[in-house]
Amino acid sequence: MWKLEEKPFTRPISPLVENVEQIVYFPTDKEENSNGIVSIGWRGPHISQLKELLALDILFSYLAESSISPLHEHFIDKKSYCNKISYQVQEYRETYVAISFANTQLEHLDKIKTELFDILASIVSGRQELSMNRVNSIIKMKMNELSDKFEDAPHDTISKICIGDFLYGNESDKFEFRARFAQLNIFESIKNESNAAYWIHLIDKYFLKSHSVTIIAKPCEKLMKAIGEEDKQRVEERKRNLGKKGLKDLKTAVENAIDENDVS
Repeated sequence: MWKLEEKPFTRPISPLVENVEQIVYFPTDKEENSNGIVSIGWRGPHISQLKELLALDILFSYLAESSISPLHEHFIDKKSYCNKISYQVQEYRETYVAISFANTQLEHLDKIKTELFDILASIVSGRQELSMNRVNSIIKMKMNELSDKFEDAPHDTISKICIGDFLYGNESDKFEFRARFAQLNIFESIKNESNAAYWIHLIDKYFLKSHSVTIIAKPCEKLMKAIGEEDKQRVEERKRNLGKKGLKDLKTAVENAIDENDVS
């Protein structure tokens, strides 16, 4: 019987040993009318640390998801740097968490990271209060959402858990597999963390004391022109290679395919 020598997606990933910041350009027809994006990511806990993974999702929701969240108030309401903040908690063998600031005005792109870390540091230091009432409300909301998923789409919810465990889980730890189906119990455990110190520790551990990767996406009109010119040259070269007969044959093939698939 054929057997894989190595389970897919299990090779260790090199640790992130320093902060990384990179500018990526994207094509646009008018730079002056375009905005950019800032995305900042960190390595998360191991896939088996379900409690901390769920807690980070709750924490991001607290920080960014609603109009009364600290990041929304600062970057959108107060400073008007951007108009949307989103986050991800991605479950791979080596998980990562990331936050993105969309439609950021070009003159403010370089301010996002510094001011984000200032806000996080102010929460850790106590200069900005972390509201446990809001945290508990978010936990309750997450628990209700999970219950709704099991009730409304059990096939999708259960298959996602099984596939995730098969790809990234520990085959020898059956408890870990069972725990994935008992996430409401994990939420209850998180709810028992009634002290703000637990959440402050997560911010300090995963955001302030860990290395990060920052991607700043900026619009570039020259890139748009270069891509357009490249496409134009590619089409002309293709036409030369095909010749008149080749183009005619392809035209006939397309017309035949349209006729064959026309259901009107």
